Amino acid sequence: GVYIGPRVVINPDTKIGDNSVIWSGSIIEHDNVVGKNVFITPSVTTAGYVKIGDNSFLGMGAVIVKAVLGKHVTIGAGSLVLGDVPSNKYLLGNPARIIKTKDKVSYV
Repeated sequence: GVYIGPRVVINPDTKIGDNSVIWSGSIIEHDNVVGKNVFITPSVTTAGYVKIGDNSFLGMGAVIVKAVLGKHVTIGAGSLVLGDVPSNKYLLGNPARIIKTKDKVSYV
């Protein structure tokens, strides 16, 4: 149930959870954990040792550097995430900041 699009790079010791999607041109570096039902849009880049919680959404061109993202996290397009993110948050910007807390948990 995992889809990996064209020109995606997934480096060693990375785990991809069930039903996740990684779209074109994304780079998932070494020692990452991608949870279940994660949607990674085109051209997302993660550095080494990133963990992405279940049911999260990473917008086009986002960059995630050595962070742990909780469950149900949404990262806006072009955002730069430089640290850990609690569950149920929307982030946007460079550097990314929490702009909203989800009051109702959804898959994305």
